Amino acid sequence: MYDEFHKNGSITLTDDGWAIDNLESQGLSLSGNAKTRRKILQDIVDSLGVECHDGGLFVMTDVEHLPEVKQQLLQVIMKINDMIVLRDDKVKNMFFEDVEEFLKSKEILFEKNFHLLVKAELSFNSIFLFL
Repeated sequence: MYDEFHKNGSITLTDDGWAIDNLESQGLSLSGNAKTRRKILQDIVDSLGVECHDGGLFVMTDVEHLPEVKQQLLQVIMKINDMIVLRDDKVKNMFFEDVEEFLKSKEILFEKNFHLLVKAELSFNSIFLFL
């Protein structure tokens, strides 16, 4: 976190793009079709009065409110870091676990990760095969 003191007495606090960069470096894309992820990010930022521009988090304050505003920015950074659970591989795993639990609760017979080889050049793969 960086503090930039201005001549007029205001202070700009920023993460210099670290939080979002950290997510993207761990495989969580916020570009392209990631509308829901961007919405979640914007909700987090808006909830604590922080701004997000060009991948960086910013907030303006004065010396009197510096401790509270610094705490708000830290909370936003921590909440953004929690978004790592939205990585594609984690979401898929959670979804398949939920489907499996639902099928078991309804006593529906199924086989997981079913592979069927009909001929040497013809095979079928299914995540769930219902019996």
